[in-house]
Amino acid sequence: MSSNSILSFFQELGRAVAIEASMATIETCGAITFGREFFRKPVETLKCTIGTRPVTILGEVVRVDFNLSDFDGADAPLKDMLILLTGMAVQPHFIGRGQVLQETPEGVVIILEDKGHVEYRHDSSLHIVEQPIMPLA
Repeated sequence: MSSNSILSFFQELGRAVAIEASMATIETCGAITFGREFFRKPVETLKCTIGTRPVTILGEVVRVDFNLSDFDGADAPLKDMLILLTGMAVQPHFIGRGQVLQETPEGVVIILEDKGHVEYRHDSSLHIVEQPIMPLA
């Protein structure tokens, strides 16, 4: 894969993450999953699945699954580089939202620290009002 292809891949990933995050709710988040073959052999066309999944971490807006759980110790530099480049690709889309990238066995989770604000109701119950996440680019 050429350096232009790698750059293009991460730019597209950043955009896809921003779009998926814009559709996240308190209960569901975006999910981008890459096939196992992507990192095992050269592929002509990148195949991934994009959808939603239940939130498992408060503030989770997108989970990117590179299928890294199959990687062994020799693959650690590749895994570290994927996580670093993913963070660099998604960061510009979440300026001012307190974006956190958390590593998982399979890939990464994008979590927003700024999840919205709490509204107090007359009946003393709490209601979280979500702020819409708008892709910047």
